[in-house]
Amino acid sequence: ITFSNDGWIIEWNAGAEKIFGYSAPETVGKKSTLILPSNFLTNIHESIVKISEFAGLHKDGYEFPVELSITEMRNDDGAKYVSIIRDITDRKQRESELKDVIIKNQTLFDKSSDAVLILSAPDWKFTDANQSAITLFGFTNKEDLIAISATGLHPERQPDGSISEAYVIEKINSSRKKGSEYFELMLKKQNGELFYGDISLTLI
Repeated sequence: ITFSNDGWIIEWNAGAEKIFGYSAPETVGKKSTLILPSNFLTNIHESIVKISEFAGLHKDGYEFPVELSITEMRNDDGAKYVSIIRDITDRKQRESELKDVIIKNQTLFDKSSDAVLILSAPDWKFTDANQSAITLFGFTNKEDLIAISATGLHPERQPDGSISEAYVIEKINSSRKKGSEYFELMLKKQNGELFYGDISLTLI
């Protein structure tokens, strides 16, 4: 779509017709407010050479999200603005659905009665822990728990004499290949108390 310097529609292609529902004869010579909010004109210079989002107005009367980029063109008649507009309804819907999933998973994470900790590659340090994990290992807050390395949550050696760190790394590597791993491990609380725990590693 091409707009004049004062916001009149002067060119309209088939893509614009598909997005907004109007034909070229219905739009050329009309104000941009037919399809875009009034603040589009106010921000038109700020939108040059960057991507902005606006609420587009369809011929059928409903609003929908659009992504818009503008290029200024000058000739003897003055400036005009060539805009590339995309309907981003599907993208916004996917973003909303993803946000809902994240919120749901975060709620499950926070409220789980099982101790849940998140390890992140490549150094496999803790980046998050739920309240059950904080309580299980005897910490008073999450920051202190995730500040320690994974080796701080188990003794140096397991009861069978195997080196705990090497065993855990082996299981982490296995879970990365298979997607998950389940095993038993001697663990250690903040006060040094030892206890057995069932560990489930899941790659996310």
